[in-house]
Amino acid sequence: MIAIQITKKGWRKEREVLPSFVCYAVAHGNAATMYPSLPKDYIGKTLIVTVVEPDSELAEELGLEKN
Repeated sequence: MIAIQITKKGWRKEREVLPSFVCYAVAHGNAATMYPSLPKDYIGKTLIVTVVEPDSELAEELGLEKN
């Protein structure tokens, strides 16, 4: 894991952040690829992909959606 130390104006001490990328899933047969693609430095690395758009179907499955 590569943590980047960040200090912003008004923060008392540094915080660790992890590199993030904004991308979109593009259909590719039965799977998907990301567009734009990740930098080649990250090929073969373990990554975390986070869906940032609301997913009401998943929320309902998890019992998080209010009726």
